[in-house]
Amino acid sequence: MWEIRKANINDIEAVTAIYNRIHKMEAEGLVRIGWNPSIYPVRATAEEALQRGDLFVYEQDGTIMASAIINRTQVPVYATGQWAFPANDDEVMVLHTLTVDPICGGRGIGRQFVAFYEDYALREGCSILRLDTNAVNSIDYTADADIGIDDVAEDAVGDMLKDVGTQHRHDEDTEAEARGRNTGS
Repeated sequence: MWEIRKANINDIEAVTAIYNRIHKMEAEGLVRIGWNPSIYPVRATAEEALQRGDLFVYEQDGTIMASAIINRTQVPVYATGQWAFPANDDEVMVLHTLTVDPICGGRGIGRQFVAFYEDYALREGCSILRLDTNAVNSIDYTADADIGIDDVAEDAVGDMLKDVGTQHRHDEDTEAEARGRNTGS
């Protein structure tokens, strides 16, 4: 049985271990993410997100297999992005630092996290979703997802902003929710 939920203090070790395994894989040339292991993401990244209340984890049978930061924080370069769906800040939810434990890869966990993110954003009143990822990231958790994604902008440090085309889905979901569809918690 699995669930995606807000993280708690007991999850920090597991989240940090996932970050470290990903950094190790990148150092070994097995993946390209573009993160600096001494800067981001590190334990403090998870601790700060936990304090803000925007760190989420994917847990299956007591094991943390993935994490992400989900909030309304848009980095300054977002202001210059050529968005397919322009929006006010209060309409936008951003997915940052989506990490799946390399030990658990290939199970669709990343896609499940993206689907959770879409539903969470809609429940929070955000019809526009943005994915903050690094331009050199070789892992695309959204490749098989049923969403349209456009690369929008790249800032000086290589963060790629992706405009997730969910406006059409928002309209469908609003109608479905009016009929009582359960979107989870």
